[in-house]
This record gives sequence, C-alpha cells and structure tokens, in this order.
Amino acid sequence: MISRQQQVTHYLSFKERLELKAEIMGHPDNLIRAYLGGSREAAKVLDEYESAAQNVVGSQQIPHAPGVRILRRLEEMGAPDFVIEDVRERIEPEYVAPARITHRQSGLEARNKRAQSLFNLRLFKPKTAEVLRQTRLSKQELYRRAGIGRETLRKALYLHCGNETAQKIASVLGEELDLSEGEREAIREELVHAPQKEF
Repeated sequence: MISRQQQVTHYLSFKERLELKAEIMGHPDNLIRAYLGGSREAAKVLDEYESAAQNVVGSQQIPHAPGVRILRRLEEMGAPDFVIEDVRERIEPEYVAPARITHRQSGLEARNKRAQSLFNLRLFKPKTAEVLRQTRLSKQELYRRAGIGRETLRKALYLHCGNETAQKIASVLGEELDLSEGEREAIREELVHAPQKEF
C-alpha cells in the first residue's frame, strides 16, 4: 500500500524532492545540504576535510584549493547541474601574492638613495660595477637572463647573495663580454660578500 506522501513525492522532480527534503531538515532552500547531508556526511561523500564540507553545505564561500577539488568530485559523481553551479559560484579566486614594494622614496630622496647605492657598488664591488657599465645591460635584462627576481638582483649588487645566484649573474655578464673564468670568479666572489661596514 503506497502512502499519500509517497504518492505526492512520486510526481515531484528531483529538484522538487530536494526542496521538500531541505524544508524537512530545517534548512529551506539549501539544496546542497539536502543533496549532500550535514558536514560530516558531506565530508565522507566528497572525500574532503569537514571544515571545507561545512562551507559547502553551509552556503559559505569556499577556499580556492578545496573548492576546485570539491567541484571536480561533484562532476565525477554526476551531481545535478544546479548543485555544481551553486558550488562553482562560491569558490574564492586563487590567491595571488601582491608584488613586494622594496622602496617608497620619490623625488630627491629617491635620487639620493640611487646615487648612494651606485657609490657603494663601485666602492665595494668594483669589478662587478665596471662589467655592468661595459655591458650596458639594464637591470631588468640582467635579472631576467639570470633567471632571478628583481629583489634578488638588488641584494646581490648592494648587499650580498648566495653562491648559486652569484654564479648565475656572473655567467650572464661573462657571456655578454666573453670574460675569462678568472674574471667571472672575481665577480662571483664580490657578489657573495656583503659590503664592509668599517674601514
């Protein structure tokens, strides 16, 4: 004998049945919770951490990395389109670290600082400074060809750097001017040592 409730639900679409289930669960309009269950149940179904599953069934924003995994899992398990789209819209964009600001000076202050840096380079790393002058390579060209960052090059020229970075810079400069191994080694030595603070 089919009950009245079974007769009613028999004629409802899948989405309408989820809407009815959401009402019964006390979370009206939350079709994701009706489809996946509570956070623990959803975590098992999605093979994901409960904290991430809680965001999914709680209609909150979902961090990018777990969100992408969950979306893939929903697609693999054949979840309805309206479930997939709901989750897709709540995935946060991938975080991109802002560029690091290395200085804030402008005008006369900036010019004075550049002049001081150039003076220190010529004073403490004379071979490197001279080779840089001869190559006429821009700083941008140099760090790109060496495969390092702008800040890494700045530290190498005006402070100090590691052996590997120094070797890359010396190689680029050496190739540009066809320097001998000895000359390249002299540049590498200058780059790995910090300027002497006391005379």
